[in-house]
Amino acid sequence: MAKKNKDEFEYQGRSAAKWKEHAQESAGNFDRFVRDGVNRFTPKEGNNRLRILPPYWKDAEDWAYNIFIHYGVGPDEQSYLCPKEMKDEECPVCEEQTRLNRAGETEDAKAMKASKRFGCWVIDRKAEDEGPQFWSMPFTIWREANISAEDEDGAIREFDHPTKGFDLLFKKEGTGLHTKYLGIKLATKKGPVSVDVEDQKQWLGYVKKNKVPDILKFYDANHIEAVFGGTKSSDDDEDLDDKPKGKKKKGKKKKGKKGKKGNGTERLAKSAKKGKKSKKKKKGNGEEIPF
Repeated sequence: MAKKNKDEFEYQGRSAAKWKEHAQESAGNFDRFVRDGVNRFTPKEGNNRLRILPPYWKDAEDWAYNIFIHYGVGPDEQSYLCPKEMKDEECPVCEEQTRLNRAGETEDAKAMKASKRFGCWVIDRKAEDEGPQFWSMPFTIWREANISAEDEDGAIREFDHPTKGFDLLFKKEGTGLHTKYLGIKLATKKGPVSVDVEDQKQWLGYVKKNKVPDILKFYDANHIEAVFGGTKSSDDDEDLDDKPKGKKKKGKKKKGKKGKKGNGTERLAKSAKKGKKSKKKKKGNGEEIPF
């Protein structure tokens, strides 16, 4: 038996699950409205085929969980769950929206309104190796899926049923504000989440352990206001060693008793207009707004 060279490198492999987990981590410079490690689904251009996984949170009255998201917040156009709509707490973005409405700037105000989405776990039939993926589903698909659930005789097809459900089919065209979802319907044949018993057990076990309400990530009003006002961005901690030396631009200090009025409000308004102009592009973190 050949002796092992002392200088020979011994490679320690990692599981595929670990590789995928690290790929979903945020670097700290971009905020996510779901917990790190959560794999997120983005519809592909062309035909999509998904299986909606059942809800496991307490007293679930729908297969999806209602969420409200502010898109395009701050210079980096980040996304945040609305604390006002979801937790009845202070929301700087909603406050600025109210101010703009009162000032007659209705178009800017409309761009800042929290978008209603429907959070659910899905299996992408074209990428089943990815396992369960979280999707903040647009209203259009949620509504059409519910309409499709009723057959011609008025009976309801429970498409999220784990053993006798139906796949959801649709076609995506365009990007950003020009995205369209066409041909939204249920597959004609029912069946289990997976024909592989072990895969189904693993997938359902994962979503049961990671209920949608539990994976959502909220930020307090101070954090959102700092990002919205431009005083906190991805440049604060990204690749500091690679940046050229020189004077660093700083955000203006807020004025006023509580730091929420005065110049701070003007800066929020400017940020809102800037975000509106860039909605047709991808967000600063490379993630496309899922309309």
